[in-house]
Amino acid sequence: MEISHSIEIMKSLADTSRLQVLNSLMEKPQYVEELSHRLNLAVSTVSFHLKKLEKAGLVVKKKDQYYTMYSLRGDVFDLTLRELTSFNNMNKFAQDERIKKYRDKVIKTFFKRGKLIKLPVQRKKKLIVLDEFLQKFKTGRKYSEKEVNDIITTMFEDYCTVRRLMIEERMMKRNGGVYEVVSKKGKGNLKMADKKELIKEYKRTLRPMGIYIVKNLVNGKILIGSSKDLPGRLNRFKFELEFGTGANKELLADYKKLGPDKFTFEVLDELEPKEDPGYDYTEDLQALEDLWLDKLRPFGDKGYNKIPKKK
Repeated sequence: MEISHSIEIMKSLADTSRLQVLNSLMEKPQYVEELSHRLNLAVSTVSFHLKKLEKAGLVVKKKDQYYTMYSLRGDVFDLTLRELTSFNNMNKFAQDERIKKYRDKVIKTFFKRGKLIKLPVQRKKKLIVLDEFLQKFKTGRKYSEKEVNDIITTMFEDYCTVRRLMIEERMMKRNGGVYEVVSKKGKGNLKMADKKELIKEYKRTLRPMGIYIVKNLVNGKILIGSSKDLPGRLNRFKFELEFGTGANKELLADYKKLGPDKFTFEVLDELEPKEDPGYDYTEDLQALEDLWLDKLRPFGDKGYNKIPKKK
């Protein structure tokens, strides 16, 4: 089973009203008004939940004279939990999810209320932005230059630049004054070459990961920690200590007593990023942190770390 289908099924089941609808349909096929009466739910509410269940493939509908009857899909309900949680495409799904998140981040950065703020400089980000414009055009339809300009203008004033870029990137073709969509990639459905470029771009945007060290310059005590975003973690650490919200009470007490100029915040070791954007660095970071904890022993009089529990 595809992981996306399993997730759809799980999500559809995570609702009390939908479970009531399914429970009622186990007795017999029913129409919306009948379910509404039996469950004491509004007709609109029942219709909404039936659409969700139908989308997940848990129910099917068919016309019966004047009514639309809903019934359970037996083949889906016969699936075991093992079948629902067995996937052949887990890695691909994780990679697609990361690419989607990267794409969504680009859109959120460059668009506000459906309007483009500015065109990105990087080509891959620019392609994502241009693809948003491409969604406004229908494949197979021919457009005049004025129609193209009018559609682009609803999202960005500089229609000349966007129109030229869409031609240069072969998203649209022009024959005289007539424009036509060449390839509509669609949201989250980029070509393989574009996916590879997005993966590279994602890798380039990774924040430095690894081990950081906070050192008390007066007594030499240190704190060792790990993070997937070292600059962000160190900045947050300084902020927490400055405002007295640090989780390490001993370090916080010394910081208040001695002042910020008596402490240093540095990167001790970094992880090399992997080729796979779907790679989970959690275990690697933990192993690297354990190595440095064992080497520097920042416990008791030597540091602020708590002695790790034996596994």
